[in-house]
Order: sequence, then C-alpha cells, then structure tokens
Amino acid sequence: MNWKRYFRLRHFLKTIRFLVADQFLPEYKKRDKSLVLVKTEAIGDYLLFRNFLEQVKKSQKYHDYRITLVGNEAWKSLAEAWDSSWVDDFIWINRKRFVDDSDYRKSKLVEVRLQGAAVVAQANYSREVVFGDSLVRASGSEQAWGSIGDAANDLPVFKNIADSWYSHLSSEPGIPLFEFGKNNAFFRQFLGVETDLQFPQTPDTWRKPGTIRIGLFPGAGEKIKQWPIAKFGELAKRLGEVYTGASFVVLGGPDDFSLGEEIRKGMQSDRVENLCGKTSLPELSKLIAELSILITNDSSAYHFAAASGTPQVCLLMGRHFGRFSPYPISRGKIIEIYPERFQAYKQNLAECARITQYGSPCTIEEIGLDAVLNASLSLLKDEISTAR
Repeated sequence: MNWKRYFRLRHFLKTIRFLVADQFLPEYKKRDKSLVLVKTEAIGDYLLFRNFLEQVKKSQKYHDYRITLVGNEAWKSLAEAWDSSWVDDFIWINRKRFVDDSDYRKSKLVEVRLQGAAVVAQANYSREVVFGDSLVRASGSEQAWGSIGDAANDLPVFKNIADSWYSHLSSEPGIPLFEFGKNNAFFRQFLGVETDLQFPQTPDTWRKPGTIRIGLFPGAGEKIKQWPIAKFGELAKRLGEVYTGASFVVLGGPDDFSLGEEIRKGMQSDRVENLCGKTSLPELSKLIAELSILITNDSSAYHFAAASGTPQVCLLMGRHFGRFSPYPISRGKIIEIYPERFQAYKQNLAECARITQYGSPCTIEEIGLDAVLNASLSLLKDEISTAR
C-alpha cells in the first residue's frame, strides 16, 4: 500500500466532511467589543507570535475589547503564565481530538461561535482549513482577518474555499521573510499602526551561570529534523574532555527520554542529568535561560533560547529556509549550522526559500561532528578560564 497516498486521501475526505458538517452551529449573536484571536500551531509558532498579544491589548483599536485566544493546548501552561495580562479568556484545542473526535470538534466550534466575536483574526501565514480556518468560520464574525499566505498545509482548492471566509486577507513582503517578520507585517495591517518589535522575547532572560552548564536538546517534532543521537553523544564526550568541570543537562519532552539516557550512559559520568519529560514548559524556558550554551535541533528549544538570549548552536536540515531560520536578529548569539552541501543553495536567498518551502535537498545527517564541536567551543570561549 502507498501509505503517503492513503493519508492524503484520508485528509482529503475528512476535509470535505468538515466543510459540510461544520456549518451546523448555533445562531451567531454578535457581542460588541469582542475579539477572538486564533493560533493553533506548535510551541515554536506560539513563541514567534505571543509578543503581539500585548501590542493588540494596548492598541488604540482594541484596548477596550474583550480578547479571547483560541490556542493549541500544547502551550497552554506558557500562555496562561505569560499572557493572561493581555488575554481575557482562553479556549484550548487538542489538535488530535479536534480531527478524530467529532463530538469534541463540534463542542469547540460551538464554544467559539458563542463568543459572538465582533472581530476574529488569524495571523498564520500557512493556514490550515481543518484547524484555524474552520475556527474562524465558526466564529460567525463578518470582520474576519487572515493572511493570504500560501497553500503549504492544504490543497489549493481548499485554501481557495477558505479564503472566502475572510473579509480581510493581508499580504506580506515576498520571500524570504522570517516568521516573526510575517507576524509583524500582519499585525501592522490589522492594528493600523507600526509595531516596535524586532525579535521574540520571553519573561526569562539569559543569565550566565557561575559554572559551565551545557544544554543538549536531541529531540525535534519530526525525526527528519533530529541529528543522529550517536553524534550528540560523541559531541558531549568531546566537550566534556575540554571542559572537565562542565555539567550537562539533556532537555526535551517525554518522548525524548530514551535519547537523554543514551547520552547520559554514553558519557559514563554523573555530570550529565537527563531531564527529558521531567519539566513543565515554563520550567524548560527557565532552565534554557540559565545555561552557558544550548545545542539543539530545529525545535521549540531553538526559539526558547533565541527569545531568552541564551547562546546557542542550532542544527538545521534547511527546510523553510528564510522563514523559520536563520534568525535575522535575535536577543542573543546564535550559530546556525546547515549541511555543508546546503551552502551552495544559500547563494540565492529567494531561490533557496522557494526550493525549501516544503522540504530540503539535504538531510540533517550530513552535518559533521567537527562543525558542531567548533561552533560550540567558539560560544564557550568566554568561559575558557573555568576549563580544566
């Protein structure tokens, strides 16, 4: 069986069903001064979006509106801890249940409809019909703002249908444009004013620790973005040989625990602590802000470190070049490492962004150990006095 074709067909049929079934909702009753913001993507996407919530709440246009954020429950703990000053109400979406459980899906669509949104907005550039777009349509609002974006997450025919659910579709400058910049462009048009945001920030600001503490983040949302764990383990050994007084912490989610154990056991040292799956997201953010450096795959940790200012080395296969990496400007120092073969593609930034819009001509496995080691040592050079 061609599994890729099977899943595409399954997605196609589900989308058709949702386009029909999602229409049967309670009557829309508008509530003045009610704004619904929709953001249902992953943790990294939220980190590149969240600073604009304050901009909305403080704007002349919406300062006296009741603001509801419809978000992905994966980052619920972060948003409720960090953004409750800018958001009055939250509606949380479990993405898996939203697609697989029809009763759950209907209940969430009804919950959004009952907000009676006078205005609804979704800043996501690559919109998703079955998630964000369907929630915008469920709101019932005649003032629906979105991005004209692209069809990276849906067939063009479905995107074209969903386009009709918006009263305003904003446009952003051409590619490549970093995602934070895309969000900035959207909110400039949505609010009708310039914003002064240059890069994402979190409440956790990097504080250089008194002793060298090296963070490793070997997981990623997709296997194709994970540098081989054997290389991560060897990297930790080599760094440990240079910095004999350094401690190491392996970070990640519950699914990354086995990766952390492989690194810990390979080091054969009590200097390595495996915290994968043992921290909440707010705790993870604080831990990253207290590291000497972070070495990570293209993951949420990449964006946590950029937002806190923690020095980091990030390993990337090259997909979405210009959009999610590299950071054009950030709070701290970042060394982004791509496969050596990828350097040729970077000569023409616009063409590189086009080629990598959906994939990459290179693999993460192509990144060599020495390149990552040398980058890590260069970030640690300011702490060389504590080595050996």
